[in-house]
Amino acid sequence: MVVNLGGLARCVLLSKPVKDLVHALRDNPHTNRSLNVTGRFNQSQEAFFVIHSRRGLMKLKHLGYVALFSGSIASSAAFAAEYGTAAEARAMLERAVAELKKDKADALAKFNQAEAGFRDRDLYPFCAGPDGRITAHPTEVGTNLKEMKDQNGKPFGTEMFKIAEEGKIKEVTYVWPRAPGTQSIPKVSYVTKVDDQVCGVGYYKQ
Repeated sequence: MVVNLGGLARCVLLSKPVKDLVHALRDNPHTNRSLNVTGRFNQSQEAFFVIHSRRGLMKLKHLGYVALFSGSIASSAAFAAEYGTAAEARAMLERAVAELKKDKADALAKFNQAEAGFRDRDLYPFCAGPDGRITAHPTEVGTNLKEMKDQNGKPFGTEMFKIAEEGKIKEVTYVWPRAPGTQSIPKVSYVTKVDDQVCGVGYYKQ
């Protein structure tokens, strides 16, 4: 994250309030004479905004927008800290693969006991054997992954077994609750195969 509220202010955030703020600044007739705001969202829903102001920070202070900017930045940072990201999920899966290749039984024990950094906020590795039975998961050990479906009826477990391939990481998208009893939201799991285990790490897209 980079924030500089001088003559050139640049933010890279994950916050919709920031997008709303930029629109408000751009559309305000009292500011658009001295303020030029451009912004866009990329495919990862990261917001890129550049604000050019002849009066810089003083102009923003006068308009009372600095506090709103700060609040948006804080909420974005809190969200990023609370939940795992796509990059973090992929990195955890890569570490899990390395552990499985060293000692499968020991690795599965580490995953289930949340040791060696294999439980990070809402990120964790999961694995299932050739019969579909889950061998590593915080709550679903023994459940048949091949029979699992999301609330829309998508057989995501079957898809994981179908696409998982040794030496390659692929994606499966479905909806799943972040916590038991909560609303299902979009989730992406990176999956691969290590020996006879189909393993993955998933992250939530919101």
